[in-house]
Amino acid sequence: MHLTNGTIPFLTAASDDSLVAIDIGFASGSNSSCGISKRQEGGFESWNSAYGDMVLFLAKWPLPELHLILEAPLFFVFDENGNPAGRLPFEDPSHYWYLRAGITVAFAAVNLLHELLRAGADYRLILYEGYMPNFGGRRRAHALDATGLLASAGDKGNIVQHERSQFKGTVRCIQYYLGLPEPIGLAPVVQPL
Repeated sequence: MHLTNGTIPFLTAASDDSLVAIDIGFASGSNSSCGISKRQEGGFESWNSAYGDMVLFLAKWPLPELHLILEAPLFFVFDENGNPAGRLPFEDPSHYWYLRAGITVAFAAVNLLHELLRAGADYRLILYEGYMPNFGGRRRAHALDATGLLASAGDKGNIVQHERSQFKGTVRCIQYYLGLPEPIGLAPVVQPL
């Protein structure tokens, strides 16, 4: 598997059958902690999934390319002392990547990519970060969130390309934690308005 970060032009030009959005989460057993959404003729096919089933779905991806919007932090900021720092201005201070659910889904994403590499997935994986704003702390339907991200990916106004230079301190991409070379560009962030 060749793993790379996407760009806004890559995302907006991706064919419908190569684009998937995942609302990733961890839960024990067969609990549906993830949402999966892919485009199909005239709309979306979306469903809830257990984490392990979602990994298998992606490991068996049949096409040579997969554009994956993953609702999880895909880059991380550390201050000059090596402490985690918020990814301002787009990240809600009560939901920084290193707090509660943020670090949980970040680890889930690292584990997912590790499992795909280990399984020998045979396609080019192009990553995009999905960022869902906080809706007052209420629980949301995973498949609905994945569909919202996928629908938002069709509008350039919902996609932001951040640059390393706009953050103070050190910026690390998820590839760093997999022992892979770090890409120069950060994964674009898809955020419904």
